[in-house]
Amino acid sequence: MVALTLLGTTTGLGILLGAGKWLVREDPLEQAAAIAVLSGNIPTRALEAAQLYHDGYAKEIWLTHTRTHAGALKVLWIYYPRESDFNV
Repeated sequence: MVALTLLGTTTGLGILLGAGKWLVREDPLEQAAAIAVLSGNIPTRALEAAQLYHDGYAKEIWLTHTRTHAGALKVLWIYYPRESDFNV
C-alpha cells in the first residue's frame, strides 16, 4: 500500500511540474506596426524596447506607465524619479 501511495504521489508531482511545458507558448518575433511594452523593470524594459526598434521589428514603441509608489514616498519627502526620467 505504501509503494502504491509513493508511486501515485511521485506520478502526480511529475505531472504537475511538467504541465507548465504544455501551457507556455512563445511565438517568434515578427514585424508589427507598433510594440507595446506592458511590464518589466527599469531600465531593462526601455533597453529591450530600443533594441526591438533598432532591429526593425516596429516603427513605434509604446512604453506603458508602470505602477510606482512615488506618491507614498513624496509624503515622506523622498524624491523618486519617474520612469520617464530614466527612459530619457
